[in-house]
Amino acid sequence: STALLMLAERQLIYKIEEQLAIESVSQVRTSIEEAFYRRFSLVPALEALVTSNVENKDLDSRSDENLSEIFNRFTISLEQDISGILSLQLAPQGIVTYISNYERNAGADGHDLLFDDQRRDQVLRTIQERSVIVAGPVELLQGGEAIIARKAIFFDGQSIFDANRLYTDQRAEASATWPQEIPADFWGFATVLIATDDLYAEAGLNQLPTKYRYAIRGRNGSGAAGEVFWGEADVFEQPLATVPINLPNGEWLIAIQLSEDLGYGRSWGIGFIGTGISIAIAILIYRNAESRQKYQQSVMALAAERELNELKSRFITTTSHEFRTPLGIISS
Repeated sequence: STALLMLAERQLIYKIEEQLAIESVSQVRTSIEEAFYRRFSLVPALEALVTSNVENKDLDSRSDENLSEIFNRFTISLEQDISGILSLQLAPQGIVTYISNYERNAGADGHDLLFDDQRRDQVLRTIQERSVIVAGPVELLQGGEAIIARKAIFFDGQSIFDANRLYTDQRAEASATWPQEIPADFWGFATVLIATDDLYAEAGLNQLPTKYRYAIRGRNGSGAAGEVFWGEADVFEQPLATVPINLPNGEWLIAIQLSEDLGYGRSWGIGFIGTGISIAIAILIYRNAESRQKYQQSVMALAAERELNELKSRFITTTSHEFRTPLGIISS
């Protein structure tokens, strides 16, 4: 019975801790998504800036002074309203040309994303899916780490992109086929670089309950297949709970694990108490059985004594009667 009590108590503790962990990790997930999407909202804002200000006669826009002036005014205003932005960028033809917070990010100026071997697959996917793709956390060319939200911009019905420039300007191998996968209406990229430390701080990752251990995996939005980039990887080995963090066209996974045991001390305490109670009950039962045996022996002795006394009484009565009868005859 003690073992069953311990097992039931352990299962109850686990269920309670599991529910508390799910609630905790779900709150963290919500905080991360809210912090991310506040900054992600700047991507469509940049796209709108381009589509409303780039003149059809100069869709390349790699030397558009008018767009540069508008971009600078626009990004200064946005960065004042939303913290944690390392840089807002536009990359016509895939070449980073317009950069906010320029002094800090000058190292990215002129960077051709299509010829970045580490990023090419991601940017091509951005073009092919015509949607926002999240990359990172990644180390930046200009230093530091960021989460990148990037969207390809298109001008429907316009022939803008010339794949031949990838072969001539950058001397791409003649056998390379990926340049031909880029559609002619591709203008370039709108990019937001989000500071990971600021995102984590706003999401509360620096102030999580010490009772738990947390970890996040899915670099580049790759979910369960991605590597762990925050926290310790072993949290994913036996997590109490794992929940997805939804990103545009991808996800991260956040896992939670107890940093302490599930109350084994309490279970052992119950075990010791239960064992003690069992021993006490056994002693009481033994003593009760011993007392009952003594009582039964006493009752049997009294009964035997009573029977002996009755036999004595009947013997005396009988004997007395038998002596009186002959004596009576003699005296008469």
